[in-house]
Amino acid sequence: MASSPTSVELVRFGEYEANLRSRELRRAGATIRLPDQSFEILAMLLEQPGALVPREDLRNRLWPADTFVDFDHGLNNAVKRLRDALGDSAEVPRFVETLHRRGYRFIGKVDPTEPDARLQIQKQRSKASARYQRVVIFVVSASLVTALLFFFLRNMYWSGSPQPPHPMMLAVLPFQNLSGDSSQEYFSDGLTEELITQLGEINGNQLGVIARTSSMMYKHTTKDVGQIGRELGVDYVLESSVRRDGDQVRITVQLIYARTQLHVWANSYDREVRHSIAVQEEVARAVAQQIRVKLANREAAVQPPLNTAANEAYLRGRYFWNQFTENGFSQAASYFDQAVAADPKFASAYSGLSDSYAFLVITNVIPPREGWPKARDAAQRAVELDGALSDARLSLAHFRMHMWDWKDADLEFKKAIALDPSNATAHRWHAAYLVSLGNHQQALEEITEAHRLDPLSLTNNAEVVRTLYYARQYAQAVEQARKAQLLNPEFPRTHFWLGRVYAQMGKYSEAIAEAERVGPSPDSTLRVTEMAYACARAGKRAEAGAFLRELQERSKRGYVPAYDLAVVHLALGEKEAALQWLQRAYDEHDWGLVVLAVEPRLDPVRSDPRFQALLRKLGLQER
Repeated sequence: MASSPTSVELVRFGEYEANLRSRELRRAGATIRLPDQSFEILAMLLEQPGALVPREDLRNRLWPADTFVDFDHGLNNAVKRLRDALGDSAEVPRFVETLHRRGYRFIGKVDPTEPDARLQIQKQRSKASARYQRVVIFVVSASLVTALLFFFLRNMYWSGSPQPPHPMMLAVLPFQNLSGDSSQEYFSDGLTEELITQLGEINGNQLGVIARTSSMMYKHTTKDVGQIGRELGVDYVLESSVRRDGDQVRITVQLIYARTQLHVWANSYDREVRHSIAVQEEVARAVAQQIRVKLANREAAVQPPLNTAANEAYLRGRYFWNQFTENGFSQAASYFDQAVAADPKFASAYSGLSDSYAFLVITNVIPPREGWPKARDAAQRAVELDGALSDARLSLAHFRMHMWDWKDADLEFKKAIALDPSNATAHRWHAAYLVSLGNHQQALEEITEAHRLDPLSLTNNAEVVRTLYYARQYAQAVEQARKAQLLNPEFPRTHFWLGRVYAQMGKYSEAIAEAERVGPSPDSTLRVTEMAYACARAGKRAEAGAFLRELQERSKRGYVPAYDLAVVHLALGEKEAALQWLQRAYDEHDWGLVVLAVEPRLDPVRSDPRFQALLRKLGLQER
């Protein structure tokens, strides 16, 4: 710890500095954003380095007795955010050690010139107190001190002066449907998503926006704004409602400072339904002005006013796409088709259409030869109509990634993120792209950012497991899967990736148990494939053979990825058959080939010249 008078209450440990007065955490001079509760935990740990800080002490300091909160979830989330900021791990801790059911302990070394951090903090607090008393002597009156403090805070937060170095965080709660008609839920949910998108495009360096999935977890919640703010680690919460009467809507919004629950701003908008999406830009600009965030220099493409039919179809499409199911993608594609038919210049609808066709391929509903051209055409049209639309760039990046056009895909991913740094889906898909190229550390950073922006997203949590699986960090993947299951123990994608992890760890009975829970239905191609592979690795050749024959019969009637059949043959030790199916997967442009260079299940043929030739054709290389 520095002992100079200018660095009061500054604690150094490792490559980090924690200023307990200004409540800032820095690394190499750069400020790291840390939610208030996470910083409070860090401060308590640094006050008593090496000593146990009981869970009850943390509860009393973080949540007053009259605060109703899911303490375990809130504490675990705050500690996780602290560890993420410090690059720490619960399994191999550098700084924060967990003492099971008891509390936490700081185990890192502080500045060696001052080995007792608690003593130094106490000394510096005493010095600060003495200095304060001397200052007070020269202050004319307490009212003057209050006035100076008021003007300082006002200038810091509400003037045009520079903002704090870290971005403000905002959560947009789901629009309340006040229409008295449950069939209008798609309308209120769609407005929520559009408002999140508009706000995310303002200025990513100054305003971060929690993604839709996490926000939607608070639909119909009874939690107050303060609790929601603490759970999501946000500074502001935007509450909204919509009342629809025929072709007329009234949209009401109010901005609340989460820590104090004070209302900062509120407004109402009366519009026709066809102009409801346009209201989101008005609201976004008003929110930015209230939070004093600079508006991005974005010149959006000028679109004609949407007609009611296009607006309705688009919102319904988003509603079904967000269900993230095979049937949802199919219905979404149908509604997005209707939207672009009603308004051929509707860029966002084309983006949604492209994503729908891409995931109909990925979920094996339609073959690549049918889905990829439609995904391509829609993505290109979206970019032509609005090249400054983040989702349009993202759709094009996602398509090009699956066309093995790695360079152009990278450019589009970066454009999408630059246009909307709060686009959690862009960070998640970019992480998948980086995994394909073997850039595992960068992929982990991207999926971590997606998780920060959308912490309650089941898909994001499962994708962290996926990223760790391809990085071959199996123990960490199991730990992450356990955390993901705390949100929803039945989410199929978590079981899907955990089953693959267990198979590579040689835990075959566990792999089979996880494969049995893969959805969307007991007879889905996805589940049958995972069962075939797990049984084959477990030495249950009869069961694996039966699953394989089922897949082969299905391939005669419909689409079954050749890549999946190759993997099962390989698990059975049939390398020649596996290589033949991999060649067919290349000919059919199977989407699964994007992970050819990093897939652990393909290790038995990795050195074969034919496999290496496939890698070269895909523009990939071993990492």
